[in-house]
Amino acid sequence: MKVTWKRIVFGVIVSGLFIYLTIRGLNWEQVFEHLKSLNPLWFILTVLFTFVAMYLRGMRWAMLLSPYKKIPSLYLFSIELIGYMVNYLLPGKLGEIVKSYVAGEDRNISKGVVFGTVVVERILDLAFILLLGVFLPPELKARVPVVKKISIGSLILLCVVLGGILIMHQFREKLTQKDYRGWIGRIMCSLEKFSQGLDVIGSPSVLLRAFIVTGLVWFFTFLQLYVLMPGMGIRPDMALSLFAIFLFTLGITIPSSPGDIGPFHYFITIALVSGGVQKDLAFAYAVVYHLSQFITVVPSGIVISLTKGLSWKEVK
Repeated sequence: MKVTWKRIVFGVIVSGLFIYLTIRGLNWEQVFEHLKSLNPLWFILTVLFTFVAMYLRGMRWAMLLSPYKKIPSLYLFSIELIGYMVNYLLPGKLGEIVKSYVAGEDRNISKGVVFGTVVVERILDLAFILLLGVFLPPELKARVPVVKKISIGSLILLCVVLGGILIMHQFREKLTQKDYRGWIGRIMCSLEKFSQGLDVIGSPSVLLRAFIVTGLVWFFTFLQLYVLMPGMGIRPDMALSLFAIFLFTLGITIPSSPGDIGPFHYFITIALVSGGVQKDLAFAYAVVYHLSQFITVVPSGIVISLTKGLSWKEVK
């Protein structure tokens, strides 16, 4: 899993641009005052909800892998932490590949199959976030006019995603049924193993249960943002929390530096500002929320990777 200098430089440039857009015009004295006013009890609660959401991700992954092998949710929870830790420390969003590699090695499953289920995870997350975009609270549409256009765009993208899922499932066998030889054959063999991981799409019961758990994942993500608001002196606002989730989740898909520094802060800040929160306070909130995610996954991921003997050279 090679990390190229071009990828690093590109990520730094993107992050730098978003950081500039976020911090311009800030009153740094006010920002530090808001940071110092953080209520630690609400911060701890945010961290706890982050752990719950991560465990639910492990539970969902266990469901998606169940047609191939029964793996405990607690084990996959630990692998999720490794994946997120990698995303926070290394460029290129390699966490999904790393966690597929570790789980495949540990549990003796084809890494292609495991990665296929990871792709299904991301599809479920995307579908849920787009569904959230379609059904953002009406009160928010009145406060932030652009939300109406976002809802329409989300509906169109959701239809595209669902259509893509159906096409991918329908034509999987046609893509791999021919007998290829040489290097093409090796590629097609890997593709076949990967596509086996997508077979779970054809299992409505597994997919439905996984989607319900996806809803729980994002419910606890919502709680993270919601409970941190009073901890930072912001009036708790359900609609604004949902809007922030929608914006920053799509925003951090943009390639950037490790930990999504820049896009993460920018999209949370503009979400809160659009709802009437003062920019200095909104930025301070984004910094604290990012910190809550960092201290949840990075120390845990490092400890778990060390216990598993995962080599950083191997990851890079």
